[in-house]
Amino acid sequence: MKTAQNTNGLDLKNAENKNETIRVNLALLDELMIYAGELVLARNQLMRLTTELTRTIPGLSSVLQDIDMTTSTIQERIMNTRMQPISLVFNRFPRLIRDMTMKNKKKIQLETSGGEVNLDKSVVENLYDPLAVVMNFLVDRDIESPEDRVANKKDETALINLRAYQEGGKVNVDIISDGIGIDTQKVLNTAVANGFVKANEAERFGRKDILDLLFMHNFFLTTIKLDEGEMEVGLHDVRDMLEKIGGSIGIDIGASNNTVINVKLPLTLVIIPSIIIKVNEQNFAIPQVSLQEIVRLRQGDDELRIEQVNEAPVLRLRNKLLPILYLQKVLNMEAKDKEDKTVRIMVMKHDENEFGLVVDEIFDHEEIVVKNIPRFFKNSMCYAGTTIMGDGTVALILDIGGVAGKAKLNFTGLKDQTIMGDEMEQRMHDDMQNLLLFENAKGQFFALNLDLIRRIEKISKNDIDIVGEKEYIEHEGKSLHVIRLEQYLPVQAPEKEDTEQYVIIPKSVENPIGIIVHRIVDSISVNTEIDSDSIMAKGLIGSALIKDDLVLFPDIYELIEMAEPEKVSKHRQRDKKKKTILLVEDTPFFRSLEKNYLESAGYSVDLAIDGMDGFKKATSKAYDLFVVDIVMPRMDGYQFVEAIRRNPDLQEVPALALTTLSSEESKEKAFQSGFNAYEVKVNKDKLLETVSSLLYK
Repeated sequence: MKTAQNTNGLDLKNAENKNETIRVNLALLDELMIYAGELVLARNQLMRLTTELTRTIPGLSSVLQDIDMTTSTIQERIMNTRMQPISLVFNRFPRLIRDMTMKNKKKIQLETSGGEVNLDKSVVENLYDPLAVVMNFLVDRDIESPEDRVANKKDETALINLRAYQEGGKVNVDIISDGIGIDTQKVLNTAVANGFVKANEAERFGRKDILDLLFMHNFFLTTIKLDEGEMEVGLHDVRDMLEKIGGSIGIDIGASNNTVINVKLPLTLVIIPSIIIKVNEQNFAIPQVSLQEIVRLRQGDDELRIEQVNEAPVLRLRNKLLPILYLQKVLNMEAKDKEDKTVRIMVMKHDENEFGLVVDEIFDHEEIVVKNIPRFFKNSMCYAGTTIMGDGTVALILDIGGVAGKAKLNFTGLKDQTIMGDEMEQRMHDDMQNLLLFENAKGQFFALNLDLIRRIEKISKNDIDIVGEKEYIEHEGKSLHVIRLEQYLPVQAPEKEDTEQYVIIPKSVENPIGIIVHRIVDSISVNTEIDSDSIMAKGLIGSALIKDDLVLFPDIYELIEMAEPEKVSKHRQRDKKKKTILLVEDTPFFRSLEKNYLESAGYSVDLAIDGMDGFKKATSKAYDLFVVDIVMPRMDGYQFVEAIRRNPDLQEVPALALTTLSSEESKEKAFQSGFNAYEVKVNKDKLLETVSSLLYK
């Protein structure tokens, strides 16, 4: 094939390759970013103004969608021109570490990873100084001398791991040191001696509260050479520097007693996704990364209510006491009577703490362009900037850390509040379950845990094809076998087949099968124990009474085995002596489900309702295997396995982490804590296969 040439005989293909990159003035890129922001604002205004017109002008809706998509693409591409690899910062640290080791006469090896992660230019430019102070803190206070390390049977060369990775809309930077670790009791004693904490308050401090003391003013000070010159700084300065660029910092103790410092950074500071709220007819914007969930309290809602603890309002939410702030009061706004008595609470996360922010109205999310805050707001700690809304009005962007700081929230006291009484004690063990409630025949209700469901599709009865005795629908370009509950369970069929039906498609199944249901009722959060004895049938986990209705819990994976028995792989125990397993699980639904799976394979199963209960049972009876959830009250899975590994009689008993957490970080932490295997919940075949490998290796 001949290469295309122009009239002068030049090779156009090669010419294109030679011009893949060009130099652009940085000022031009900054200017383009400003115009991209203005374009986003204009797009928001256009979408707001034409909401009603789309109903009367044919074709307008599709044109607006094209404008919306094109604007987002242009904004994303221009933002990418400002992105720089974090390696520009990381590459400066080997020399810093070398200088500090010579000064402190210590041996340190620095390992870096994730240097290819990109951040906005303005974030990269302001990242070196706070990380340099953190490095100095670790070298000065955490890393031991070579002699001390050898005496403690450690390598004389200490290791600091600096790594970056993206998680959601944020970039995480972890600095992990294998030094002596942080002595929390020593930190607390120092805080009391210096008057940072009162002696009577110190008794209530947990690990996180003690570690937060390191960020108090003047707690840790060191002199270090930064970009701005030689300065005396502390970890409180690090937090201030990071908050100026929208970041945060936290300190924790790892599974091996190593020091883990985590820094969270925004991808960009120019255009950010936000939630728009209103208080006293005034709009505010809240960065979406700070929002955890939204809770609405209506009159007569007894399960969720605001209480008073230590003369401060709190919300009891899923066995946690959440401090409540009224934004109207924090901003010193005039109180107004409202007809709507619904209380809207935004659950916000600042550092490692959560609190509820009460607002009047909550609108949709919107991409906003961050503008500098006006001069007369400079001294207010509650605001991070301003933006122009789609209707042309100006809204202030709230600084969540500043709001919490101005209100002087005290998280420590709430963490020590225990749930009293038998009912509250039971609620602590029986965690809230997120369920999908659906109906087959009229008045016959079923429920599935939402963690079991991959997706729900609405179909027409005309979408169902019959091949032999089986029914199929088209799903993601393939044929999907679908079944009906009445085919395998002793339940009624719908009186008539509706035109529209729903198909529930489960997670973690190699050969998925859809379940046809008559009507989706609701998704609910309930606190209930499943009764596995009153109603017994193959394919059923059990039943429960929810809002005065009897609700059946189908075993979705057993139904699949019943529908396609030829594809079922059996994992029966291999020897004559029955193996005994301790299942440590706080959620009743999964406790029943996993118990059924293990007993179906021939194992004897004892149950524990949390880590503390599990540890008591593990030390009072011999078990062949521990199957343990990770997220639990009182003692979580990590703490449970660390505790049994310290017990000489239990060190050799294998432990399997069975959890909904699927990140590499949680998996790595599980193995560091002492687990022998790690599996994500709800995959029955994978669970039994791993159990068999641990018991018969």
